[in-house]
Amino acid sequence: MATRIEVQETAGEILAELPCGVVSTLEDGTIVRVNRTFLNWTGLTADVIDNGKRFQELLTVPGRIFYETHFAPLLLMQGGVKEVACQLKRGDKEPIHVLLNSMVVEGRKDLPRLIRTVVFDATDRFKYEQELRRGRNESRQLAAIVQASSDGIVSAGLDGVVRTWNPGATRMFGYTEAEAVGRSVDDLIVPVDRKQEREEKYRKIRSGEHVTFSDTARQHKDGRLVPVEITATPMVDDHGRVIAASLIFRDISDRKLAEEKQRLLMGELNHRVKNLLSVVQVVARQTASVSDATTFGTRLSERLLGLAACQDLLVQSNWQGAELSELVSAQLAHFSDMIGIRIFIDGPEIKISPDVTQGLGMALHELATNAAKYGALSNATGCVKISWQIREDPDLRFSIQWVERGGPPVQIPTREGFGNKVLRRMVEASVKGKVSLDYPPDGLRWKLEAKLSDITAD
Repeated sequence: MATRIEVQETAGEILAELPCGVVSTLEDGTIVRVNRTFLNWTGLTADVIDNGKRFQELLTVPGRIFYETHFAPLLLMQGGVKEVACQLKRGDKEPIHVLLNSMVVEGRKDLPRLIRTVVFDATDRFKYEQELRRGRNESRQLAAIVQASSDGIVSAGLDGVVRTWNPGATRMFGYTEAEAVGRSVDDLIVPVDRKQEREEKYRKIRSGEHVTFSDTARQHKDGRLVPVEITATPMVDDHGRVIAASLIFRDISDRKLAEEKQRLLMGELNHRVKNLLSVVQVVARQTASVSDATTFGTRLSERLLGLAACQDLLVQSNWQGAELSELVSAQLAHFSDMIGIRIFIDGPEIKISPDVTQGLGMALHELATNAAKYGALSNATGCVKISWQIREDPDLRFSIQWVERGGPPVQIPTREGFGNKVLRRMVEASVKGKVSLDYPPDGLRWKLEAKLSDITAD
């Protein structure tokens, strides 16, 4: 038979050692009694009673304001207040979070009314609530990010059944959240030929691995394939067991188009470089055939500079062609001080194709060079007019003329040099037009005619 252990404790001993603080005050808050636990928490000594210290003075500023404006009036009016959170000052230490439970005790006979307050240490509770609020805020922020994301974000069980489906996934695959949740990812968006890929992915996820497919495809509701990049992350429970997967689908259609465009541009660039080198080769060979050793380098350099001016215009327009007025100005750049005085340019705005830019640019270069050496720009009085027109005959046709006047008397060439070949055959080939080149005594005249559709850029 068990022996009962006799334990004797006085009420004062019990009150002093309670695991909570106990404070008795007058109605104005003056402390008249405290227990040892309260003194230990606050770092005060027992003489706090003799000093006339008021309870509200032990609270931090926000707590004191609340005590005086709300807590005390409410307490005196209804006789008790429960679970009021505030902070107690502790000397040079951080304040302690506490919960106050107070009640009014009527004095016996002629004794004053007292306010008895039980103070509970709420540090752990405060930390828990703070962590809970932080977790809720993070959850709301994460939910907002998921809702606003342009990526498709989906969670699915290890059986592949969709649990959550964000608006990004709806935009990407066409299924609404109501249509997707509860159905298998396989049935929704995985093409038949990608089933094995999906099985491999889930095998890795079950083992806790993060999985990425950088270049694959998933099926839209309308049947078309959407190029995507997939990041799959295992989701675990409190015990670290994998219970589901988070799937992020990023639409890489724009990237695929950019890569395809880059491949096409590289092919086009390769084609254009080969063509340009072929032209350079022809220019060099033809220049060498009609030049001596002392003039070959100068003439070749001049012609290549004219060709480079055409290339600059084409590069600026991303090889979409060039404005004819800009092409004329580029080929006459060395004579810019004469434009409007001895060189007159007139014609409507028209954008010509890359091939025409190259051929017509070389012709203008040859005409300008010839005019400076032998023609209207070789003296102080000659002038040049470059003009172009568009007319209906009956289809739209284009014509451009180079007319010189006031230069030295013109002599008809006795042989066909490279410049003459450029002005005739090369231009006709690149423009699909007809060239006329005349040598009247008062000045050279060159004219090109072609269908407008053959020279304009698309």
